[in-house]
Order: sequence, then structure tokens, then C-alpha cells
Amino acid sequence: MPKSWTTRAQEWTIAVGRRVDIVGLGGLILIAFLGTLVALLVVGFVPLLGSANRDVAIGDVFGGGIFLLAFIAAGVSLFAYAQSSRRPRLTTTWSFWLVRDRLEYLGEEDVQFPIDLGARPPFSRPLPPDVDDARELVPLEPVQLRTTITNFGEVSGKYVTVAFFLEGIYFDPDPNPPEREWKFIHRDNGSQVHWEGGLNTALYRDIPRSPSVDLTGMWSRRKIEPTGWGGVITVADEMKDREEHQLQISPAPPSIAGPSPGARLAPQQPEPPPGPAARPGSEG
Repeated sequence: MPKSWTTRAQEWTIAVGRRVDIVGLGGLILIAFLGTLVALLVVGFVPLLGSANRDVAIGDVFGGGIFLLAFIAAGVSLFAYAQSSRRPRLTTTWSFWLVRDRLEYLGEEDVQFPIDLGARPPFSRPLPPDVDDARELVPLEPVQLRTTITNFGEVSGKYVTVAFFLEGIYFDPDPNPPEREWKFIHRDNGSQVHWEGGLNTALYRDIPRSPSVDLTGMWSRRKIEPTGWGGVITVADEMKDREEHQLQISPAPPSIAGPSPGARLAPQQPEPPPGPAARPGSEG
């Protein structure tokens, strides 16, 4: 669809304003002031001009100075408008990892969390509205949520928040991460896991942040019927459009709760090589 003339004019204005440097504007204002002052001094001390001609010349100098200041004011307005149109542009990636002896990669948008076959205290929170019996809930193994938020915009993002909507997942008890940025909110149809960067922690261009959290105490309905509520949303102050992704989680049957063949594993420190083997007959 072709752009309208108003859209093209707005884009041109923003492009011109972004090329106007604030130092250059200050220099122009200083030059205009000094030029007007010099012109007034010259006109005032030229003896060849008569009184009437001098008054006309002074008026011309003031008129030219006012016109120049109006031109500079237009440049300042362009610069201010272009600055106000800049927005952060955030991109969020994430992954879930099974917490065992080694971290095992589970997935991103469509993930199965293995059922926890170990001993766990029963679910003690009030049951969700669509759950009639606590036995309909199954415990899930702990997983680690890893995120990376990157700003590709022209200005820094302030008060960045990433919200994970886990449909059909409930916490009892809530995870207790050491970082205060993570918060957990209980909903009727699942849980919200929030990472809040805070007002004083800006996300600058091309300097990503990678917070992570261990999700423990998870419970799930035995069978989750997705309604589209699950997802990932990233927002920030002055951000024009929030970033949204789909997210679907389901419990894995006990038969496949173990490590899957070919699963990605987190790197570990290499073990030290064994010592030299003893030669036969060297004992004693």
C-alpha cells in the first residue's frame, strides 16, 4: 500500500531532525547573536550614515536577526520532534532447561516438563477454579528458565519487563530466587513469571541482559487444553508496541520423564585426566 503524503512528510521530518546536532544548533544561535551584535555596533559607529538612515539600518539588522532566530527555532523544533519519536526496540529469547545432574535442554515455545516421580508434599494452595480434586494435579521437575533481552532501538529502554504466562502451571511453594527482579503471580488459569529490570536499570543498545531463574515447586493439570493464554510479552517505557510470543507447556508422561536421546546438555568443566596406570609387578 503506498504511503500517504502526511506519512512521507513525517518520515522526512524525523530524518532531517535526527541529522541536526544539538551542538550545531548551539553554534548557530551563538553565531546569530554575535552577528547581530557586531552589525549593531558597526551601524551605530558609522558616521557617514545620517540619523534617519542609521535608524533604518538598525531596524534591518533587528529584522534579519529575528528571521535568523526563527529559522534556528524551526531547527530546534525538528530536533526535539525527532528525539521524541525514537523508541527502544526489544527482542526477547528464552529457553527451558531441566535441572538434574546436568542441565538438559527442553525447548522454547512448545515444551514438555517431566513429571516429578520423587516424594513431594501434597498441593496445599486453594485449588484453581477448573480443578475439582488435588489429585488432578501432578508435580513437575524443577526447570531453569533462561532469557536474553536485547535492545536494537535507537534509545535505551527503561523499566523493562518480561512476563511469561504459564498456562496450566501452578506453584506450591513459590520459587525463592536470590534476585529480586523475579516475581510470581497466581492466576486462575496458570501462573505469571515476571522479570522486572527496574526504573534505574536501563537496557542500552546492543548490550543484552540474560537473567535466569530456577522454577521449583511446579504443579500441572494432567492434561492441559491450551486456550491461547500462554505466551511471552516484553514491554518498556516509551516502547511503541510490546513484543509478543506464543508459549505452550504440557506435562510429559512418566514414561518419557527421563533424559531424551540426543538432548542438548549444558557445557560442564572437563574432568581432570586420570593418573598414570600402575605397571604390573610394581606393587609392594
